Amino acid sequence: MTATRFLVIFAALVMMAAPASADTPEGRLAAAKAYVKVADVPKMMNEMVDAMAQNPQLGLTAGHVEQIRGMFDHGEMENLMVEKMTKHFTEEELLKLAEFYGSPEGISIMKKMPAYMSDVMPFVQQKVAEAVQKAKAQQPTTPTP
Repeated sequence: MTATRFLVIFAALVMMAAPASADTPEGRLAAAKAYVKVADVPKMMNEMVDAMAQNPQLGLTAGHVEQIRGMFDHGEMENLMVEKMTKHFTEEELLKLAEFYGSPEGISIMKKMPAYMSDVMPFVQQKVAEAVQKAKAQQPTTPTP
C-alpha cells in the first residue's frame, strides 16, 4: 500500500469516527488536500498534454509539448483545485472522491481519462464553434442611424 493511499484511508477512517453531520471548513480542506494528493496533479497534467499532442488538428511538435509542460505550475493548480473543491463539495464528498480515486478502479479511470477526453473534445469544440456561428448568424442586425 502506498503512503498516499494509506493517508487517504486514514483520513477517511478519522472522518468516519467524527459525527456524520460534521462538515467544517478545516475538514473540507484536509479532505480536498487528500484528494489532490491521490489525484497526482503533475501526472494528470502531463497526461492531458500528451493526449492533446495526439490531436493532429493542433499540429504540436515535440518541442511544443515540452514547452507547454513547462508552462504549468503544479502547485498553483493544486491550490486552485483545493480552493474550488472546498467551495463546491462537502467534506464527506471530498473523502469519497479521494477514496475512489485512490482505489484500483479510480486509478484505472484516471489513466484512461486523458485519451477519452482527447477523443471527445474535438467533437465538442466543433459543435460549440458551430453553435456560436449559428447564434451569431441569427442575431438581428441593428441598422446604424
